[in-house]
Amino acid sequence: MQVAGKQIKDGSIVEAKLANASVTTTKIADNAVTEAKIATDAITSSELAANAVTTAKIAANAVTTAKITDGAVTEVKIADDAVTTAKIAD
Repeated sequence: MQVAGKQIKDGSIVEAKLANASVTTTKIADNAVTEAKIATDAITSSELAANAVTTAKIAANAVTTAKITDGAVTEVKIADDAVTTAKIAD
């Protein structure tokens, strides 16, 4: 027996009644997954598209010394007059 959509009361299909893997990507409406619905640490680097994180999307002070790879800061990346005598080790 099939049940048509108009026979289902609003709010009557709850998570416990959904079969595993029954909600697929094609069944999720555009813009339905919001920031509030994404668990903390759920998105890792493997889920990010190439070039998805741009300068505008990086929070102020988010890039710390520990996050900069050795040799990543090269001469062309240093602004003119950015390195002063006081910043050079003896």
